[in-house]
Amino acid sequence: MTLQINSGDKLHIAGSNGSGKSTLLRMISETTKSPAATAIQLNSKVLYIDQHCSLLATNHSLKEAVEHYCPELDSQQVRYSLAAIGFKGDNIHREIQQLSGGEKMQLAMLIAAQNAGQYLLLLDEPDNHLDLDNKQLLAQELARFIGSYILVSHDEVFIKQSLITDTFTLL
Repeated sequence: MTLQINSGDKLHIAGSNGSGKSTLLRMISETTKSPAATAIQLNSKVLYIDQHCSLLATNHSLKEAVEHYCPELDSQQVRYSLAAIGFKGDNIHREIQQLSGGEKMQLAMLIAAQNAGQYLLLLDEPDNHLDLDNKQLLAQELARFIGSYILVSHDEVFIKQSLITDTFTLL
């Protein structure tokens, strides 16, 4: 079986619970750490965002998180980017552990958008713990996202709003 993701593709991985959707995303993510141990070949780096936004170090501030994942941005650009998603002034120094699920996802998507051309974005049920407003906001961000991503979600409305280009079903 061959699965190919091209630039700009927005793929939904479908399947029942226990079919291996999350396992597949983790395997793709782990490939970047040990490429010789797998049959998966990647031509780009991977950014893995799960429903808890585990990529974000809880003891970092918002500013530190953006600086870590977006080193090409200067201090003013970091502040501007954070202000664009509602974090202004001293709020940029809040620790990740103080953020709500929706705020963490907004920060993770800001980081993803800044790196859209460099990463394949893997989203493992990112909508699970979001309220309706944040879920719709995330779907809009994914619809506008210019890079490639693979999404695992069971919410058909969210999937449709995310403007998926193809679906791959695991049995």
